[in-house]
Amino acid sequence: QAHKERFSCVAFEYDRVNNINLILRDAVEASALFAPSDYSRGRARNASLEFVDWPPACIASKDFDSLRFDRKTQRYRRAITLARLILEKENPDLSSGGSRVFSILFDMNELWETAILARLRREARARPGMKVYGQRSKVFWRSGTGQAKTIRPDIVVETPDGHRRIIDTKWKIPTGGVPADQDLRQIFVYNLFWEARDGYLVYPSADDTWISEGRYASLPGHPCRGCGVVATSYDPETWKLETLLDQLL
Repeated sequence: QAHKERFSCVAFEYDRVNNINLILRDAVEASALFAPSDYSRGRARNASLEFVDWPPACIASKDFDSLRFDRKTQRYRRAITLARLILEKENPDLSSGGSRVFSILFDMNELWETAILARLRREARARPGMKVYGQRSKVFWRSGTGQAKTIRPDIVVETPDGHRRIIDTKWKIPTGGVPADQDLRQIFVYNLFWEARDGYLVYPSADDTWISEGRYASLPGHPCRGCGVVATSYDPETWKLETLLDQLL
């Protein structure tokens, strides 16, 4: 007669409802609600159909820390890393840590220029005859071999009566509200080549918008030209409350 207490039994259970899948299910459901685009939310909703009638789970940091990846589960590591970023609603610490992340870097000078150009064009649409141009070039030097150097202001505003304003955007804060010499020289040359009387340097500001006028020293027989300094909010929400174009004309 066999004694049952003297025998051991090893059994393997393959269950889809495990910690890895529960974490992925919660991350998919969060994406279906909060993903930034309709396309991403739609894909997340489709993926959530794989988890219909699953039991609820409260995922915490300890659930991520307790996971151990082996040969069979190693393929889930990247998905679990992304799920943790989604569920914990945290920005990764780039100075340390074992999580692999990616970053997106922007050229803020180019982004600021694009934002101001789009803002001025939107405001100009409500003014018949007002034109706003971006990045138009003119040759200012040519070599004997035919090579040319061009200049290109960020933005040119042309009023219905043909007057022009030169706009150059700068993603920096001028010291004491006074622009750098190089920036002033830039506007002066732009004014000459575009036959504009006035130009403006547009800087970002965290506070209220302000503007300061400035004039170049004039030479005999030449018109007096100006270069103003404008600080305007970098928050698009405040753009609905003020009109930048009014301050530049």
